[in-house]
Amino acid sequence: MEYDKALVNVLEPGIARTGTATDRMQEEEIGITKGLPTPHRGRSKYPFRDMELGDSFFAPGGSVIGLHGCARRHRPMRFTCRSIVENGVPGVRVWRYL
Repeated sequence: MEYDKALVNVLEPGIARTGTATDRMQEEEIGITKGLPTPHRGRSKYPFRDMELGDSFFAPGGSVIGLHGCARRHRPMRFTCRSIVENGVPGVRVWRYL
């Protein structure tokens, strides 16, 4: 009920609205911009792409499930993740093995 009252206050009486927003958008011409480079996504939090066979890294406070999900995005490279404690800090070590 309150929504209907707010809608009535927004729409001025006597103004007829024709067509939907989609219809009006289709009538407008959309311009094309050429030569615009795609945005750079930035540096990854973890160095999966820079790793070679036998390399590993330690992620303090990470979870095996979270890092395993990140590693799966970098296929066909293969990684294994293990929860460990290094220097009294719990975390996850990730190794590249293929």
